[in-house]
Amino acid sequence: MDLFPEALAILLAALGLSSVAGLRAYFPLLAVAVGSNITGANGEPIIPLTPAFKHLGSGWFVALLIILVLAEFTVDKIPILDHISDALHTVIRPLSGAIIMAGTSNPISDHNIWAAAAVGAVLALVVHSTKAAGRTASTATTAGIANPFVSTAEDILTGVTSVVALLFAWLAVAAPIIGLALIIILAALLAYIVWRLVAALRKTRRLRTDAPIS
Repeated sequence: MDLFPEALAILLAALGLSSVAGLRAYFPLLAVAVGSNITGANGEPIIPLTPAFKHLGSGWFVALLIILVLAEFTVDKIPILDHISDALHTVIRPLSGAIIMAGTSNPISDHNIWAAAAVGAVLALVVHSTKAAGRTASTATTAGIANPFVSTAEDILTGVTSVVALLFAWLAVAAPIIGLALIIILAALLAYIVWRLVAALRKTRRLRTDAPIS
């Protein structure tokens, strides 16, 4: 994993997928599994896996992830159950982010797989914390009525990000110049999204701190 822009594309794809793992634990993992079974123009998988996680792309794991994806998407649409799911996924989503970063062969995981896992876990945890806080606010202000719509928006964001990540990884091999241009755009977009999420999380915590105690 020392070619450019392939290495950069896979790194950004892993960062993007581990980030949205904070919204949905299993769909980004499914994208990694599928990407590891798609070969590019060079005959190599567009999402190469590290040796320790080579079984991520196996058929049984893909089938299991499909079931988990459908279950998470469904539960997250049901008020009350969505909060229970968020509580249970406080550990699962960061773990998914860690597996994505450590499991994909990118410049960070190739250097230190534990450092890659830590990066993925932190990204997913930040996004998950923001999602959970936003869902609590939605429940409080709309009695849960808006929750399914918010959840659908999260589904769309997760799906689009996952597909775009796979597309960029493929373009880096099939059309390096176009891929490099899109990589730069994705890097800027990813940095902006993370910045906005962190700002939203800080604002939510500040509002909670300043709220009067009844």
